[in-house]
Amino acid sequence: MAYKIEVAANRYDLLCLEDVATHFRNYLGIDEAPKFRVKNHSEQLKKVFVKASDESVRLYALGITLRNARLDLKSYNSFIHLQDTLHQNL
Repeated sequence: MAYKIEVAANRYDLLCLEDVATHFRNYLGIDEAPKFRVKNHSEQLKKVFVKASDESVRLYALGITLRNARLDLKSYNSFIHLQDTLHQNL
C-alpha cells in the first residue's frame, strides 16, 4: 500500500522522510516535538561569501554550524537529498 502526502509550499521541514516521521510521531503522541536551541557564539562566527554572479539569483545567504552531529552514510545521503530538494523548490 502506498500513501501520498501533499506538503504545503511553505513547509520545507516536511521535504524529508525523517521530518515527516517526526511530525507524525508528535501528532500521534508517541514523541514530543524536538526542541532546538540557538546559541550566539559571536566570537566563533565565520563569514559567508557570495559570488557577485549569484546575487541576482539568491537575494539572501544563510549559514549555520551544526555541532556534535553524527552522520552515517544513510543519514548523510538523506541530508544531501534534502538539500537538493530545497534547491529545486526555492
